Formats: sequence, C-alpha cells, structure tokens
Amino acid sequence: MGARALRCGRCALPLGWPADPAPRPLAVDIHLDRRARARGPAEALAEAPAEQAADFAVDEATLEIHLPRAPALRRAASWAVDAVLIAAAAAAPLALAARSLAPGADPLEALGPPAAALVALLGFSYATLAHALMGATAGKRLLGLRVVGPDGRAPSIGRSGVRAAVAVVGAGALGLPILAALFTRRGRALHDVAARTAVVRAP
Repeated sequence: MGARALRCGRCALPLGWPADPAPRPLAVDIHLDRRARARGPAEALAEAPAEQAADFAVDEATLEIHLPRAPALRRAASWAVDAVLIAAAAAAPLALAARSLAPGADPLEALGPPAAALVALLGFSYATLAHALMGATAGKRLLGLRVVGPDGRAPSIGRSGVRAAVAVVGAGALGLPILAALFTRRGRALHDVAARTAVVRAP
C-alpha cells in the first residue's frame, strides 16, 4: 500500500521523494523514537503542537518526521548572537579576576584556563536550559530557528545536556564538528547526531 501523500505547509512539493529530479526542498528527516512508534504515525502527528501544524508531518511509510531544515546562514548568525551573549556574561567575573592579579602577572597566562572553563560552563548551562525549556537559545529565537528531538518537540533536559556537552567539546576542537552543520546535506552537527536532535525553522 502506498504512503499517504504529505505536503509541506510552506511549499507545494511533497515531503517524501519528489516526483521529478528537481532538488528536494531542504528538510530534516527524524526517525520517530520508540514511544512515537508505539503510538503510531497518526497519533504522533495529531499530538503535534498547534503552532507547528503547518510544518509538522509524519511519513507513514518510513516513520519519519519531516520539518523544514534551518538555513545555514541563519544558523551561523544564531551562533554569533549566542557567542556574544556568553562572552558578555563571562566578561564581568573575568574583569574582576584581572583586577586581583599581582602586578606584573601575565593576564593571558593567569586567566586563560579559568576563562576557557568559565565560557565552557556558561555555554553548557545556557544551551542546556534554553533548548530544554524553550526549544531555542536567544540567538535561535531571534533568527527563527528551534531545536527538536526525535518526536519533533523540544528536547528533554537530558538530551539537551548531551547535545550541549558534545557541542562544548566540538568548540574546543577548533569548532570543526560544529561547522559540519553548515556543509552536510542533513545540516546536522556532531552534537545533533549524538543527541538525535535537529535544528529546524520555527513556525
């Protein structure tokens, strides 16, 4: 039996495989988790938040959720906004610490490791709480993006914590695991793969 045709609320093309060889609209395919599979695609779709109705769809043949993928430029811009906010939060305690240094001490040598640890802690806490409680950081909300888990909803606190932890490690590795989101077909960074999340356009 063929799958019921499902269409994106913002375009006229089917959310499954296109009928012509034209490029498929940017989308994120997320395999349903066990609980969503147990409920069935119809129930999972029916439980989608009302504000997501135009974008949320479940492919009954593959048991995948289809959501519009976050544009690369918007995602990069959201990182810049969040980086500025984290840097601003770290600036005050670091400035106080710099004043307490002994005369002649090298600020970079003395404060470099503590500053890196503080930024990592702030970034982890900020991303974990923002994604779990609101589905997006301030940067993502400003750019019209959100993070979703395997059921199309905001990730749980545990999943959000795993995502944030891997992202912090990725930032320490010259940011290469994070930048992969801008160049891969699915638009998922290492922390998205590890936490089974995706960044999509907000409704």
